[in-house]
Amino acid sequence: MTGPDPVAPARRRSLRSLRFVPALLWAAGIWWLSSQSDPPGSGLALVPHADKLAHAGLFGTLALLLWAAHVRPWLAVALATGWGIVDEVHQAFVPGRTPELLDVVADATGAVVAVALAEAVRVRWFADRGRTPG
Repeated sequence: MTGPDPVAPARRRSLRSLRFVPALLWAAGIWWLSSQSDPPGSGLALVPHADKLAHAGLFGTLALLLWAAHVRPWLAVALATGWGIVDEVHQAFVPGRTPELLDVVADATGAVVAVALAEAVRVRWFADRGRTPG
């Protein structure tokens, strides 16, 4: 007769922390893009507000990845928006880049919309199955 595996809780904790890897990789990708004087896609400047849509998409995805890692919705939005602020401060030190307050607004908007849609789908998913979301 054997008792519970003493390593199991530590293993579960380490596996749970892996759920943040996609969000961390995405945030690192955003940092890399921000480090470029001429980032990929900068040719879209001919399309009005394309950069704001790109910001909304990038930071909406970051918030969604955090949400998928079981971060509370409000915290996923706050973390993505905070990273957007860090991103803009970082751009102040990159030659050829300038920080813009409207970029942070686009980041926050993308984060809110992405998480709100994900929450709506989650609630609907559970409602269709006669259960309450938990």
